Amino acid sequence: MVDVDLSQLPFTLLDDEGREQIRRGIDLAYFDRDEVILETGQTGEYVYLLHKGEVAEIDPTLPSSTSRIGHYTAGGSVWGDQYPQW
Repeated sequence: MVDVDLSQLPFTLLDDEGREQIRRGIDLAYFDRDEVILETGQTGEYVYLLHKGEVAEIDPTLPSSTSRIGHYTAGGSVWGDQYPQW
Protein backbone atom coordinates (compact mmCIF):
# COMPACT_ATOMS: atom_id res chain seq x y z
CA MET A 1 0.00 0.00 0.00
CA VAL A 2 1.16 3.50 -0.80
CA ASP A 3 0.83 6.11 1.92
CA VAL A 4 -0.23 9.47 0.48
CA ASP A 5 -1.14 12.51 2.55
CA LEU A 6 -4.57 13.42 1.19
CA SER A 7 -4.86 16.38 3.56
CA GLN A 8 -2.67 18.49 1.23
CA LEU A 9 -3.38 20.19 -2.10
CA PRO A 10 -4.54 19.15 -4.62
CA PHE A 11 -6.41 16.44 -2.71
CA THR A 12 -8.11 18.92 -0.36
CA LEU A 13 -10.03 20.17 -3.40
CA LEU A 14 -11.85 16.83 -3.46
CA ASP A 15 -14.77 15.95 -1.24
CA ASP A 16 -14.55 13.00 1.17
CA GLU A 17 -15.88 10.59 -1.47
CA GLY A 18 -13.26 11.75 -3.98
CA ARG A 19 -10.42 11.32 -1.48
CA GLU A 20 -11.73 7.85 -0.59
CA GLN A 21 -11.78 6.93 -4.28
CA ILE A 22 -8.11 7.96 -4.52
CA ARG A 23 -7.28 6.02 -1.34
CA ARG A 24 -8.95 2.84 -2.66
CA GLY A 25 -7.46 3.05 -6.13
CA ILE A 26 -3.88 4.09 -5.45
CA ASP A 27 -1.15 1.77 -6.67
CA LEU A 28 2.62 1.94 -7.06
CA ALA A 29 4.34 1.54 -10.43
CA TYR A 30 8.00 1.80 -11.37
CA PHE A 31 9.27 3.21 -14.65
CA ASP A 32 12.79 2.97 -16.05
CA ARG A 33 14.83 5.98 -17.12
CA ASP A 34 13.74 7.10 -20.62
CA GLU A 35 10.70 4.80 -20.52
CA VAL A 36 7.66 6.32 -22.22
CA ILE A 37 4.71 6.46 -19.82
CA LEU A 38 2.22 7.86 -22.35
CA GLU A 39 2.67 8.39 -26.07
CA THR A 40 1.66 11.74 -27.54
CA GLY A 41 -2.09 11.72 -28.12
CA GLN A 42 -2.63 8.53 -26.13
CA THR A 43 -5.54 8.62 -23.71
CA GLY A 44 -4.36 7.73 -20.25
CA GLU A 45 -6.24 5.48 -17.88
CA TYR A 46 -4.74 6.81 -14.66
CA VAL A 47 -3.83 9.83 -12.61
CA TYR A 48 -0.10 9.84 -11.90
CA LEU A 49 1.28 11.02 -8.59
CA LEU A 50 5.05 11.25 -8.65
CA HIS A 51 6.42 9.71 -5.46
CA LYS A 52 10.14 9.65 -6.29
CA GLY A 53 12.29 10.81 -9.20
CA GLU A 54 11.28 13.08 -12.05
CA VAL A 55 9.41 12.99 -15.36
CA ALA A 56 9.88 15.08 -18.49
CA GLU A 57 6.90 15.83 -20.73
CA ILE A 58 8.11 16.03 -24.33
CA ASP A 59 6.32 17.18 -27.48
CA PRO A 60 8.04 15.23 -30.28
CA THR A 61 6.56 17.55 -32.92
CA LEU A 62 8.70 20.45 -31.67
CA PRO A 63 12.42 21.01 -32.31
CA SER A 64 14.53 19.33 -29.63
CA SER A 65 15.57 22.67 -28.13
CA THR A 66 11.93 23.47 -27.25
CA SER A 67 10.39 19.98 -27.04
CA ARG A 68 10.32 19.77 -23.23
CA ILE A 69 6.95 21.22 -22.26
CA GLY A 70 6.71 19.90 -18.71
CA HIS A 71 9.00 18.79 -15.91
CA TYR A 72 7.54 17.02 -12.89
CA THR A 73 9.33 16.18 -9.65
CA ALA A 74 8.44 14.31 -6.49
CA GLY A 75 6.48 16.08 -3.81
CA GLY A 76 3.10 16.80 -5.29
CA SER A 77 3.29 16.55 -9.07
CA VAL A 78 0.03 15.09 -10.36
CA TRP A 79 -0.95 14.69 -14.00
CA GLY A 80 -2.79 12.45 -16.47
CA ASP A 81 -5.91 12.37 -18.63
CA GLN A 82 -7.92 11.03 -15.71
CA TYR A 83 -6.89 13.93 -13.45
CA PRO A 84 -10.13 15.18 -11.84
CA GLN A 85 -11.39 18.62 -12.85
CA TRP A 86 -10.60 20.23 -9.50
